[in-house]
Amino acid sequence: PEDVAILTIMLVNCCGDGSVKSFILERKSRLTQQGYTYVLGLQDLYPKTLENLEKFKAGISMGLDDPDIKIEICIAVAEVESWFLNEASHFMKIDQLLTGGFIKSNVGFHPVDDCAETSVRHPARMLHDIYVLVGGQYKKREDEVKRLVDMLDYGELYETVRAKSSSLDFFFRRVDSFFEVKEIVKTT
Repeated sequence: PEDVAILTIMLVNCCGDGSVKSFILERKSRLTQQGYTYVLGLQDLYPKTLENLEKFKAGISMGLDDPDIKIEICIAVAEVESWFLNEASHFMKIDQLLTGGFIKSNVGFHPVDDCAETSVRHPARMLHDIYVLVGGQYKKREDEVKRLVDMLDYGELYETVRAKSSSLDFFFRRVDSFFEVKEIVKTT
């Protein structure tokens, strides 16, 4: 219940990568009034390239400083789908044919051996190309995204994939920090 919760998390889809920062800034005052102390935005780097990452990070972080609420934006390199490309077990849930070797021989990317964050320019397109191999598709439609998310092994993402992806590791470290509850010492 909200009256006893030690942590409240609100997830919002702002329906467009280019609007993540403005979406947050437009709602900053209201979020502060509602008692939120931290906002973590998530935005894809794509269509910008890896070479633009540091400049993009610097630009997107400008104007976020506020004494009342901490705001950070995580940049998924190149897209959040790069994180999913390296979670290889979900491919076998789609179709047993989608082994790492089969995927590599058909699209040039191996879900276990390669790092999607640094080697795949357009991860959503790569997911689509892989799914097409077995008669499927991925177009970022709600039903397709839900199907993908339902098949992911979150333990694998948390334990293994984050070691390949600095942007996923950054995101998980920030989310983990939400759960660092400080001990409350009562004195009588």
